[in-house]
Amino acid sequence: MTGGWIKWYRQYKDCEALGHGTDWSLVGAWVAIVEMAQHSPTVFLGERVDRGEFGFTYRMLQSQWRKSPSKLKAVFDHFADYGMIEIRQAGKCSVLRVVNFDQYQSATDDERYQFGNGRQ
Repeated sequence: MTGGWIKWYRQYKDCEALGHGTDWSLVGAWVAIVEMAQHSPTVFLGERVDRGEFGFTYRMLQSQWRKSPSKLKAVFDHFADYGMIEIRQAGKCSVLRVVNFDQYQSATDDERYQFGNGRQ
């Protein structure tokens, strides 16, 4: 998925889980996770994936993110320890759920804005 947008608040610099904005490997991983989360339900490798979730295999992410499975697991464990994500096994894949996705990524009328629509 390449279209759409995600909300990003400057308050990420206050987030201990993101190293107060100074640990760019964690910041980049978090942006990638939120960006990969589905905005509507879909199916991945035969498994239902709801809004705020994405299906993956470690092999797929290893290729995309160029990280070893142990590094991926360490990042996922880090975010899970902070209550930011949950991962469940689902058949041939895993499904990652961003906790509170709707709280941070829901669109209100004032927030439905894309560049080029006259509002900047």
